[in-house]
Amino acid sequence: MIDRLTVPSTDDGAVFTNLTRLHLIQQSLSKSYNYVLFGDKPLAKIYRHNHFDASHPCCLVSCHIDSVYNMYFSDSPADDSKVYEEIRGTYDNALCNAILVDLLMQGGLPPQVLVAFTGDEEFDSLGAVQTVAWLEAQNLRAGLAFICVMDLTEEAYGDYPITIENVFINEAEKLIAGFPHRIFEEAGIQLPVIEKEAPDESWDYDEYGCNCFSLCLPCRLLGDNMHEDKGVAVRVDSLFLYRWYMDALLKGWAESNAVARSL
Repeated sequence: MIDRLTVPSTDDGAVFTNLTRLHLIQQSLSKSYNYVLFGDKPLAKIYRHNHFDASHPCCLVSCHIDSVYNMYFSDSPADDSKVYEEIRGTYDNALCNAILVDLLMQGGLPPQVLVAFTGDEEFDSLGAVQTVAWLEAQNLRAGLAFICVMDLTEEAYGDYPITIENVFINEAEKLIAGFPHRIFEEAGIQLPVIEKEAPDESWDYDEYGCNCFSLCLPCRLLGDNMHEDKGVAVRVDSLFLYRWYMDALLKGWAESNAVARSL
């Protein structure tokens, strides 16, 4: 899936202009009978589970798909039995896109989790703005518990498998004690919580008063910055831990939410 989605995806700040990755995501999700396109905005494609209930609280996973690369490649081995530590390539957020699509296709997310694939993150984050506007138009904003932004980071590579960054959780509205890093602590895994790091979509969601944070995959630069065509390297064990955490985080929230509703 990483190789499949490491392809162009660009927009002009108004609409997507290169739809290659977007079409592949849509084709992949069309093979799953669990999810349907719920919100179709010029820079935001929002999916819901077939059993989503708008009368109950929900959360949102936001994963940008716009890219600034001129070339795209991934050198993940063709032989799955080969022992390797890193996948190298020009990813932008295709790597997080792949993890999220895989979770959706495998039915790994609870029904009350909405998913937004957004554009314009690299510039003005209008995809995030359109997502919030759509939530409000659907009367879902009041029931939105939090937004989890999926992205890569230049922080902590080699020291931690995952980082939690840009945490904008209202202290008066703590969903779970230690949210969102309690799950790792219970598993005996230490990871950094960086309250405010490089701007991403979480900053824009915070501007609209949303509880939000970024779950990031640390990467090693192969050039001078993350957006050079030389790309980045990401540890394979981080990929699997990241996927596990997304699954555990969202299922943990759904379970606690169900318990709260039953009380």
